[in-house]
Amino acid sequence: MRYLWYVLIGSSIGLVAATQGRLCSSAFYAFKDTRTPLVFAAIRVALTAVLAYWSAVKMPGLLGLPREIGCVGITATTGLAAWLEFLLLRRGLSRRIGPSGISPGALLKLWFAAAVAAAGGLGVKVALAWWRGASPGAEQEWHGTALPMPAMNAVLAGVLVLGVFGVLYFAITALLGNEQSRAVAGGVLGGLGRLRTLQRRER
Repeated sequence: MRYLWYVLIGSSIGLVAATQGRLCSSAFYAFKDTRTPLVFAAIRVALTAVLAYWSAVKMPGLLGLPREIGCVGITATTGLAAWLEFLLLRRGLSRRIGPSGISPGALLKLWFAAAVAAAGGLGVKVALAWWRGASPGAEQEWHGTALPMPAMNAVLAGVLVLGVFGVLYFAITALLGNEQSRAVAGGVLGGLGRLRTLQRRER
């Protein structure tokens, strides 16, 4: 389970870049230009292959890490390659239509919200582990005593941790002016308001 957490952490590095890169590629296709995104995708794949090999085969031995940690390097370096592809695509697209894509300021706000929300979710996990104790066998995993899984149903723990993360993320991004988050928050609050109105009528 702990190695799965590490893999997911590595995967998160390239989430924004991968989604934004696909949008930029679609813009090139709209211009009937399939060659540019193909070239940049080939660069990403080649770079990913080299970095993935180094991460899986060379990195654990050089850093004195378990061999299993190499898979984390694969997901992390794949994310880095996705960032390179996205930056190349955005630069090429900006030359055609001017500044495009998410602005650095907006991206910084999203990362800030994600960091605060992640800290909140981590706090819930630490509190659950303190309350229920560490999951049996956690000490046998690599660095298993650091932030161990709480001794409770994994699905319930995930709902609590991810639920806090999700609520905080939407709340912070809405406060920072993100239109999509405000729309979601408005829909939720509007639904709660209508539910209260119905309950009052039934009474």
